Amino acid sequence: MARIKGKNSRLTSTPVKAAALLAISVLAAAAFCILWDKDPYVAKVNGEQLTEREFRYRYNRSGDGEAVETARENALKESIRIKVQQILFLDKDIQNDISYSSFLDDLERENKRRKNAIERKQVIYGPVQFNERDYFEYVFSNNVTAVKEKMKGRELHFSDDELVKFYETIKSEYFKNQDTIRILRISIPYVDEKGNVTEAARKDAKGKIEQVERRLENGEKFEELAAEYNTGVSMGNPVEQVFDSSSVRFDMQVNARILQEARRLQAGQVSGIIEENSYFYMIKCIDRRSMGYKQLEEVKGQVETLLLDKKYEELIDKLVEKAEIEINSKIYSRIML
Repeated sequence: MARIKGKNSRLTSTPVKAAALLAISVLAAAAFCILWDKDPYVAKVNGEQLTEREFRYRYNRSGDGEAVETARENALKESIRIKVQQILFLDKDIQNDISYSSFLDDLERENKRRKNAIERKQVIYGPVQFNERDYFEYVFSNNVTAVKEKMKGRELHFSDDELVKFYETIKSEYFKNQDTIRILRISIPYVDEKGNVTEAARKDAKGKIEQVERRLENGEKFEELAAEYNTGVSMGNPVEQVFDSSSVRFDMQVNARILQEARRLQAGQVSGIIEENSYFYMIKCIDRRSMGYKQLEEVKGQVETLLLDKKYEELIDKLVEKAEIEINSKIYSRIML
């Protein structure tokens, strides 16, 4: 190729060089973006990106024991539901940036703050350092609480009649008073008077309670076996015991397993073997009386909170159903356990 000489040679060659440099720059920038796009998106929810790191965090957490495709689908459903709520946080000015990179920056700043506070011997609440999972759940739950409070009485509203009807549907689960339950119990200890426990004593006590169980199966009366086997009967270890609303807090601390089993029994029924506080037990329910429910006026605040939670979940269900989802198939399909 002939070279152009003279004064115009420099002017002629400059645009060519500039164009070449521009082309190289564009290609280099494209290559740079490819190399440095370390967190591509798996999906977009109403235009907001769900990045691969964010998705893998939920995928790895939910994937134990599941087929790959099932785990991916479950992680995607959870991620979409979370992203829809984060978009709601944006809309209600609860959060101003819902990108995962922003969350990770916040996590780093929070851990630095905690580290500095500890070095200065200042008081901090919660863990010394947050991990990714715990910090996300901490921030997310706080934002859910804040958005519910902001939407209460507006998008999330209910009438007094609706509150009463809701209370009627949930009172059996949440607001039933402790039944008054009277039991007989057979108690066989493996702790001595000084509070010492040995494996030999435990083995011996277990053998005795298993013998009691066999004799009951063979038709012997519980009351007669209680009289035969109970030792060390006292105010702290009675043959007969009553569980009711006046003692429920104490019983949950001291006799939690016995109380749990007693609640399952109807009058005349006998439990299996229970081990608690260095004793083996079997119990028989001899009487049970329902004590009704807490009145709505007593628990109105709790009912309102539960109904608000229900309204919120129903709203999120609708938002998820209406959400526009774009899957990045190339990235989504490459994610494996």
